[in-house]
Amino acid sequence: MLILPHTDEKGAMIFCERLREDMARQVVKWKETSIGVTLSIGVAQFDDKKDLYPTSLVERADKALFRAKEEGRNRVVGIDE
Repeated sequence: MLILPHTDEKGAMIFCERLREDMARQVVKWKETSIGVTLSIGVAQFDDKKDLYPTSLVERADKALFRAKEEGRNRVVGIDE
């Protein structure tokens, strides 16, 4: 989990997309095998009306993460997309 203070949802999506792209360029070498790395990310912005408890923000981000995985993995998905 990342917390990006002073960052709106659009900025978080841009940051996470850059992180995803950087990770996709990485290659893990193990013995004689090279393994590509991918990253699925769910983004949720704190909403004082929806997030009465910290766990609700995490739950919303988790839902976005599962959507990213369902839509094919290796992507960034916002909760309100």
